[in-house]
Formats: sequence, C-alpha cells, structure tokens
Amino acid sequence: MADVSNSRKNLFKPKSWWSRGLIIAILASFLVPLFADDAEARRKRRRRSAKRPKIINEKKLFERMGGRDSITGTVDEWIRLSLADAVLAVKLKDLASQPKDLAKSRKLLADEICEIADGPCTTEDSEWVKIRTRYKMDEVTTVAFASLLSEALLSRGVGERERNEVLGRLGSIEPLAVSEATGPASERRGGNR
Repeated sequence: MADVSNSRKNLFKPKSWWSRGLIIAILASFLVPLFADDAEARRKRRRRSAKRPKIINEKKLFERMGGRDSITGTVDEWIRLSLADAVLAVKLKDLASQPKDLAKSRKLLADEICEIADGPCTTEDSEWVKIRTRYKMDEVTTVAFASLLSEALLSRGVGERERNEVLGRLGSIEPLAVSEATGPASERRGGNR
C-alpha cells in the first residue's frame, strides 16, 4: 500500500504535470489545425455542390417547344401576324400575292426553326436570311418581324426560356458575302448549334 501511495504522490508532482501538459499542448497544436482544415474543406465542398443545380437529361429545345407540329403551327401564326401588321404587310405583299411561294416559305421557315431548335430537320439555305434580303428589311422591320415570332411562340404556349433561345439562335444567323457562303451549310449559317 505504501508503494501505491508513493506512486500517487509522484503523479501529482508539478514536474510530471508540466511534462504531460507540454506534450498534450504540442500534440493539440499539430492535430487541431489538421482536423479543422478538413472540416472547413468539407464545408466548402458541400456549399459549392449545393449552389450548382444538377441538370439531368434535359430535353432538347425542339422537344421543349412541342415538336414538329407545334413549330409548324407557330410559323403559320407568325406569317399570319406578319401579314396582318401594317408595316410588314407592305414589305411582304409580293410574298402574300403568290400562294405557292408563301406555302414554300412557310415550310422552309418551319424547317429552319426546327433545325435551329436541334430538331431532326435540315435546310440548305436560310429562309430567314432570304426573306430579309429579298424584301429589303431594315433593322427596325427585322426586329418587328422577330417580335411577331415571339408573340406567335407565346400564343402557342412556348415558355420564356425557349422563346429567348429560339430568338437568340435566329438572331445569330446573318447574311454572308458570296465568298463566305461557299462552305457547308452549317458554316454559312453561323456554325454548329
């Protein structure tokens, strides 16, 4: 029993507490930052992944617009609105007077919108550019023509995001010089979409 009490006395001596405390302090100074950095890094990773919503299997613009029938109906409504507009009716009077040309332009415009919406349609030349150049549409008339497309899309129930995408893609198609128009159709129409 005397040995046990002597060992207890040695435990409580200041010399032994100081050495143990120093060892604990040294270990804590090295280990605490390691664990604290890991927790901070995990928290940042969680925060970063929470900010970005994941898009899984999003449909193509063509499908979100309602497919081929919806696009054809939209183009029909677009042409009807354009011919009812006072300014555009003057520009498009030659097109309206030729029913065969009007039907052909409607089909080509529907194919073009189908193509720029990543649909299964393909076109050789841009009917959008042909109409703008053939009927000498200036910037104001072109904007009015495009806004009627937006109105037609809205009347067909196409959402704002899809309308903006279609108008953005259609607006990027510009008439090119003859020397630039010698490449494949995708290059003439502003690159692959």
